[in-house]
Amino acid sequence: MIGLPVELAEFATKASTDAGEGLLETGELPVAKHLAAVLHHEHEVDMKLLAESAPRRRSVVDMHLSVTPSWHGMDMARSGHKKAPRRNPPANEGRRYRLYPTATADEVMTGWGHTRRAIRNLGLEQRITAWRYAKKTVRSFAQSHDLTELRQEYDWVRALPAQAAQRALADVDAAYENFFSGRSRFPTFEKRSATLRFSLPGQALEVRRLNRHWGEVRIPKLGWQRFRMSRALGGLSTAAHIVVCVSR
Repeated sequence: MIGLPVELAEFATKASTDAGEGLLETGELPVAKHLAAVLHHEHEVDMKLLAESAPRRRSVVDMHLSVTPSWHGMDMARSGHKKAPRRNPPANEGRRYRLYPTATADEVMTGWGHTRRAIRNLGLEQRITAWRYAKKTVRSFAQSHDLTELRQEYDWVRALPAQAAQRALADVDAAYENFFSGRSRFPTFEKRSATLRFSLPGQALEVRRLNRHWGEVRIPKLGWQRFRMSRALGGLSTAAHIVVCVSR
């Protein structure tokens, strides 16, 4: 998907000022629909430019899996083996694989990355607006209701798996927690770039090994996609973080 140079941060302040107290005067806190409308228009222009552009090269897609290791000692303890060692449950480990999606899946995941960025920026703008005009704190649990309305209204938002959309709002929660704990600066809007990403929980995925060098992962709405088995999985996948590097 080809991005426009228009950034959410550039029009967010003006839109919030124009909407002003009218956005919150009813006592409710709906999603900032004026921003959603702008994002919808921006998405339509993106798709038009994509259709008119020359075919681009395939993207480079990396899949980061969070894996709970299958610990032999724990299996022995559960079976009642007398020599089973006493240890704490193993922590999750990271696995990185190169994903080789089909051409169709490549285009779809690129669109998902743009949609996740838009939802994340929209969620951040809503929280900033809520605190600026009503001194209210909003978290992802409350915003999930607004997200449901957006999914009903816009097809491009509905195209993104619901788990990935919820994770985009949870990312804003994490950004605020890091800010208040002193680990990072105040959350900022994500800019358009060639690197896109989205996350899915483990229950939404299914991973299987084909042979020594190749495996497959079943992604919601995309089906089975091949990846290079550069190292053994060694456990049960609990989450996936997919990064798409778009070739311009």
